Amino acid sequence: MRSSTIEKLKSVFSFFTTIPVKGDIKLAAGSLYTLPLVSFIIVLPAATAKYLLDMRLPPSLASIISISLLYALTGIIHLDGLSDMFDGIAKQGNAEQKIKAMKDINSGVAGTAAMIFVILTETFALSEIKGSFLLIISFFLTAELSAKLSMLTVLAFGNFRGGLGMMFKDSFKTSHFFYYLLISLIFVFLIRYYWFMVVAGFAIGYIISKISKIYFGGASGDVVGAANELSRAITMLLMCLVY
Repeated sequence: MRSSTIEKLKSVFSFFTTIPVKGDIKLAAGSLYTLPLVSFIIVLPAATAKYLLDMRLPPSLASIISISLLYALTGIIHLDGLSDMFDGIAKQGNAEQKIKAMKDINSGVAGTAAMIFVILTETFALSEIKGSFLLIISFFLTAELSAKLSMLTVLAFGNFRGGLGMMFKDSFKTSHFFYYLLISLIFVFLIRYYWFMVVAGFAIGYIISKISKIYFGGASGDVVGAANELSRAITMLLMCLVY
């Protein structure tokens, strides 16, 4: 029985956000082309908060609150993946030893440093952006579309070794990549600023897929999550530099 579009969206929302909806993870894995819509819903509250808070608070404080709201909606599952990946990279030894370090429930120095870097980069970049609501929503949405494109790129080019990431890889189709780009274009046409930065996610995701092969012999769910976090932060920084 074919699942409806609503069921697919609910499943993607259930996995990629903290919004309390019931969904099926296998259905979410096969519906990643709906991520542009999910991205818009994720960033709308944070962008609105940033715009309103800028009128009352210092830019740095408004940015801290807005980034906190963003993570309140996305959860920290991808941030945890970022931490695990960098702990694995920092571990001395072969691929199996690095993978074991990734699976350690305790966050190491490298993982903690990576999380701090990402959050500080996002907060700094956002604090430099002030203006119309369209400008701010464009900033948030472009970064999130880039982040999700990075995840799809890892799924497209990464060699997976099993686990949750393998489930998403098995459900991934090349058509999903192009559907994602097509749907993203609808949002891009509404963006007056930064739209070209969306493609940064492709480059970052491709590089991360190659790094994962060198250090771990292949990608994993943690690597996909790391791609999401790094791409968002780097894209925000790049937009800040051209602002």
